[in-house]
Order: sequence, then structure tokens, then C-alpha cells
Amino acid sequence: MAETLLSSSAILLYGRVMTDLTLDQTAYTGITGTGTLNYLHSQLNVAGAKLARIYAVSYAGEFYAFAAPTIFLVHGDGDPANPVPGPAFRAPSDADDTGVGAQNYDFSSDMQVWTYDKNDLSVRLDLSSGTLKDILLEAEFGDDMDFPSFGGGKVGGGKVGGGKVGGG
Repeated sequence: MAETLLSSSAILLYGRVMTDLTLDQTAYTGITGTGTLNYLHSQLNVAGAKLARIYAVSYAGEFYAFAAPTIFLVHGDGDPANPVPGPAFRAPSDADDTGVGAQNYDFSSDMQVWTYDKNDLSVRLDLSSGTLKDILLEAEFGDDMDFPSFGGGKVGGGKVGGGKVGGG
């Protein structure tokens, strides 16, 4: 990617294509949304659309590692994230590879990179695993829920948090 006026809005996604979670593009054939632009539909229906587990991003000259990898829609297999062979902590020869001017890290040998504009549309899937108590009950109702072991009901007040309103 050449350095242009558009480079300032580039986002580099670092990750690996998922092998067990794929898109069924036949589900999008012949379907159009109610709007006239259908941008997200076109992103899902483009040849090479895949899901990748993204570990980090680079934006505006900074590198950000995720606390937990997240699944994003990508296109194609990506480019090698560390194309310069050599000892650990050797910076790539080109800022296009990392989106930053310098680095003190080295990517895993199987890490790929995809470049997008910050205004492109995509899909993000946040994957959680654990007990139903943790990933369902506590995630939706909070860890202070007192579920009765038998009979009865519970009436509670409203709850506001994280852009979500519930209760009544």
C-alpha cells in the first residue's frame, strides 16, 4: 500500500482465517435489504469473504493488541504480517506491513494482515465460552442475581448499564 492521503484512515487487522467457521454465501444470493445501498450485504457477498480471528489492529501509527481475540469479516487470505525473515524483534522493512514507524515486537509466523479503511463496513462476532452461568446468566443479568432454587418469582427494578436498559 503506497503512502497516500488515504493512508491516515487505514486500519490493519492482524489475525488468522478461521477454518471451522465459514460463510454460506448462497444465503445472500438474491437477497437485498430495504435500503438502496446494501453496503453490508455486498461485503458479505463478495468473493473471498471469510471470518478471521483478529488478535491486534494498527491505526493512526499505533499498534493495539486485543485483550481477547475477536472474529471479524475479512476478504481473501490476507498478506503475511511479518514478511521480513530474520531474528526476533527485527522491524519489517516497510511501514505498510505494520502501519507503524517502528516496532519492538515480532508476529507469529502464521499471522496475516488485512488492510481496510476506517469507514468500511464489517461484521464483528464476540466469542465467549464457559459455563452457562457465566456466559448467559451473569452476562445478561449480572452476578448479583439470586436465582431461586425452587418456585416463586422475583420482581426487580430497572437496570441501566453499557447502553442496555432492562427490568421494569
